[in-house]
Amino acid sequence: GYQWNDGVPYNWVDGVSGGTRLTLGDDDSAGPFNIGFNFKFYGMTYSQIYVGSNGIITFDYGHPWFDQYLPSSWAPNNDLHVFGYDLMPTGGSNGDVYLKSVTLGGRHAYVVTWNNVGEFGSPYHHTFQAILYEDGVIRMQYKSIQGGRNPIIGIEDKYGSTGTVYPHAPTNGKAVEFGLGPDLVVDDIRYSSVSGDLWIGEEMTYYADVRNVEGIPVYNVNVAFYIDGTQIGVGTIPLLNSGQTGTASITYRFMGSAGSHTIRAYADHDDRIMESREG
Repeated sequence: GYQWNDGVPYNWVDGVSGGTRLTLGDDDSAGPFNIGFNFKFYGMTYSQIYVGSNGIITFDYGHPWFDQYLPSSWAPNNDLHVFGYDLMPTGGSNGDVYLKSVTLGGRHAYVVTWNNVGEFGSPYHHTFQAILYEDGVIRMQYKSIQGGRNPIIGIEDKYGSTGTVYPHAPTNGKAVEFGLGPDLVVDDIRYSSVSGDLWIGEEMTYYADVRNVEGIPVYNVNVAFYIDGTQIGVGTIPLLNSGQTGTASITYRFMGSAGSHTIRAYADHDDRIMESREG
């Protein structure tokens, strides 16, 4: 299922310069808008979105309100609550909402930015955005939040029966990503040595290729290496995006006995074993 991760780096995207400004009223919505790619969400594929004034994005139809809790069978459903609150992005001092297609790190993305939008009946203003990536990852970023507000932040399916909620109040400079839990697979284990063979007492480098089959990007993937069930070290892959393969490595001097030995690499809930003969 979907998970949230607020340990991702904050990297604000300028969605205003070169973006398309929406004309929205109080408790209003607009759309549909083409996002330029197919976006998978709860098993369905969408190429268009609707944008609501109260900090939400929907996929099936536009809706002016926001949910008081998630998931909820009450409309709206099939949505992203980026900052579910009573907002008034009606232009001028109340701010606006902007749409923009971008490419970020080689990934096509679509950015919706609520820029300095005011609250209904309040002097507070907020600037935040949602980034939809073509691989199905959703990033919500909060540049400037006033008044210590605790809005509804999360996602839910089209039935309002399943959802994932971010349980904390957003703070300035915070980023939160939503996506399917990472599916890590160890594709290969190998080693290198000066002699080309494994010899007792020789320092060797062990490698493991790990692939994030799909899901949210994973930072600092720890890969544990074992020989005959004893851990010999941990290598780290700094970042694995969805569909990406990275390599972890360690250096270790094997001091065991001659004979057949088992080398194992373990990442998340997947591992791979190779048989080797040390001599």
